[in-house]
Amino acid sequence: MTETYITCIEQRYLRDILCKFRLGVSDILCHKNRYNERDRTCPVCKAHEETEMHFLITCSAYNTWRVRFLPQVVVDHGDKVAVFSRLMSSDCPETVLNICRFLNHAFRQRLDLLK
Repeated sequence: MTETYITCIEQRYLRDILCKFRLGVSDILCHKNRYNERDRTCPVCKAHEETEMHFLITCSAYNTWRVRFLPQVVVDHGDKVAVFSRLMSSDCPETVLNICRFLNHAFRQRLDLLK
């Protein structure tokens, strides 16, 4: 059975962003530095390790995009691991599309900030 996130996202560039993020081959440092001892501190906020959960749920640099595309994350002050798990396992097409939109804007912002 094909995962919902593959079939419900029509725009290939958005689907690619989410696939890379889920497969652990995006540009965030926990993916880039998986097999070496390099620093994984978030280069944007410089406060925490740049993990998938940090990028999607907690990095303050991306709050604008989080409020716009993932408002349920902003208001959910519960267990961050549970929130992350719910988002990444969602089969709701609207939620999946909003995750893709968030990732697209956040990765673009990250790239601009690191120039």
